[in-house]
Amino acid sequence: AKVALAILSVLDADALEMAIAAGDKAAVARAQGVGPKLAQRIVSELKDKVAGIAFAPKGVPLPEGGAGTLEGGVAEDAVSALVHLGYGRAEAYSAVMRVAGTLAPETPVAELIRAGLRELGK
Repeated sequence: AKVALAILSVLDADALEMAIAAGDKAAVARAQGVGPKLAQRIVSELKDKVAGIAFAPKGVPLPEGGAGTLEGGVAEDAVSALVHLGYGRAEAYSAVMRVAGTLAPETPVAELIRAGLRELGK
């Protein structure tokens, strides 16, 4: 129970779900008391359980900020770009979701990527 609380103090439920789905053991290991071996075990044991959970489809309202939707799957494209730049999927997703609520729905993907990079650099 203590480990679960430690993980949830570092990652919110959505970020944890993304980290497990992406196999990002480094994100889970950021919690106090969770080493690389335990993080790997948590990710591997829960990966099958989150595989059946559908993530929000393109064009649905974003959870944070309440600014409506981004057009054409821009958020998904920005997350993918940040992952290709070397960031963990959960970390990239979390950063994009935090900044997406502050931007207009017609924001181009390049601007969202720049905003995500600024958020990750904080």
